[in-house]
Amino acid sequence: LEHQIFMYAAQLGSISAVARKIGKDPGNLSRILTRLENLHGGALFSRHQGGLRLNPAGEKLYQSLIKATEA
Repeated sequence: LEHQIFMYAAQLGSISAVARKIGKDPGNLSRILTRLENLHGGALFSRHQGGLRLNPAGEKLYQSLIKATEA
């Protein structure tokens, strides 16, 4: 579930957009992403006023998940 939410956040660029897409509370999604970041040893997104943008660590995880789904 965490990786699916991460993928949606990377693609949609905001927690609120993910919340609308999957019908979940934005606060819960934010906590899930924070937990995932903790598991991966740090931030995966740059957070800014307009939403989220993958940072280099997030881009690396995103690409590895894309490859895993293609296999």
